[in-house]
Amino acid sequence: MKRWLLLMGLAAVLPGWSQVHFSENFESYTGQLPNSDSNNTRPFDGFSNPCDANPWNDPLWRVYDVWHGVPAWPNHQIVNSVNPFLHPDPFWVSPGCLLFDPFLAQPGNMPTPHSGNQMLWTFQAAGRTQFVNLSVASGGRNDPNNPLYDGAYYSFWFYDEDCFNKLGRSRAEFRAYNTTGPDGIGALIGGGLSSIPSLGPYDSDTEIPPDNRALSRKTYNIRNDAFSVRSADSNPRGWADFRQVTRSKGWHHAAIWLTGDGSEGNPREFTFVIDGITRKGPRPTGMRYTTIVWTNATSAAGRFDNLYFDDVEVGVGTPKAFSDAMFVGRVLPDNWRNDANGYSDVADWILDIEIRDMNDNLVATVERYLPKKNPIYNDTDGTDDYTGMIGIPNLLPAGTYKFKFKLRDRHWLGRTVTLTTPSRGEVVMLLNGDVNKDGIVNDSDLLAVLFGFGGLGGDEDLNGDGSVDDADLLIVLFNFGQQG
Repeated sequence: MKRWLLLMGLAAVLPGWSQVHFSENFESYTGQLPNSDSNNTRPFDGFSNPCDANPWNDPLWRVYDVWHGVPAWPNHQIVNSVNPFLHPDPFWVSPGCLLFDPFLAQPGNMPTPHSGNQMLWTFQAAGRTQFVNLSVASGGRNDPNNPLYDGAYYSFWFYDEDCFNKLGRSRAEFRAYNTTGPDGIGALIGGGLSSIPSLGPYDSDTEIPPDNRALSRKTYNIRNDAFSVRSADSNPRGWADFRQVTRSKGWHHAAIWLTGDGSEGNPREFTFVIDGITRKGPRPTGMRYTTIVWTNATSAAGRFDNLYFDDVEVGVGTPKAFSDAMFVGRVLPDNWRNDANGYSDVADWILDIEIRDMNDNLVATVERYLPKKNPIYNDTDGTDDYTGMIGIPNLLPAGTYKFKFKLRDRHWLGRTVTLTTPSRGEVVMLLNGDVNKDGIVNDSDLLAVLFGFGGLGGDEDLNGDGSVDDADLLIVLFNFGQQG
């Protein structure tokens, strides 16, 4: 049985270089302007012809290294946070096949793009696809002169609007093909699809183990290889849960990395990355790559609606997601019940993180749900305990910062630690005993425990063992006077 491996601090043992082959920050796209506007130089943003459902007939589909859209309107849209694009277009000029503006109004509460003013918006109520055919050497994608022949990465930023515990069908793919379509293009319009490494909040095909979708929709999800034999950690379609990274609101940095040339001792394999936390998967079978952002339409109740992408990059070498994470470590509540499977009942707890510079100026805020190792996965995870593991992407330049970690609405004090980034392997223990959650353990907390002594549960039950007793009193006494 192949185990999936958790890799922390992999940048320390891998070369920290990369050669960019394709990049896109979506700033140059103008197709969401009124199509009568002279500044609209790309009427349909994505090089797809809305009046030709057969892409083979459209030469735009055969252009390398640009975003292409599958003609299923409305497709993925570019949104602008400074000058919002107006839809429906009041000045719409029909191209003949589309009588009305097919695009949707921008979301009213969308985030600030990771960079610039524009980003790619996906909406789960509409099936959408964007892809890029990567250019190749003259000898084809198996040519050793092909820049992506011996390994490549697909790196991107995505914004989670809070899809924790919500249904999702969005993902990014780094597809591999064994054969090509006309002109050597091996994308959706080509053939020989052999490998679909995927990453994103896509729980509809997971449920690992069976009938546990409730677990799958709390973490991000990965597809190691849809055409491989099922492992103990994946379903027949190759989907599994990236259990070390819990879905959390905010910008995340992610990558799918393919390494190895397939020779003896250098197997081809995947590494999936989110915020510097990684998992390794079985080797792919294909050699020709196509990057894809894909959303399957769903009207299911309880879904999240929006996901955003920005700053896509494809290249060879070490993806930036390895080297650019500010923090990869564990944050744990002190004096809380645990057993052989680690800490209990922390899976839905929210951790608020404030990052300040050395002059005490607040420069970034982050929130994360704590991941919790579930014993149902012990046969595949083994002794690896990823409870409390947190990754923070590179939101700021490398340097020294003050990180304050605080569990939201819990009776643990916040704790501030000064770290030089990138920081790897830090374990931050949060002190217990702040019963009234006012940021200090004092007489008020002591009195709360004394008045609640002998009771069952509640905030006064500081260690969560079901009763308020001497153990809870000792927690307050040992931490008396601490602040955070």
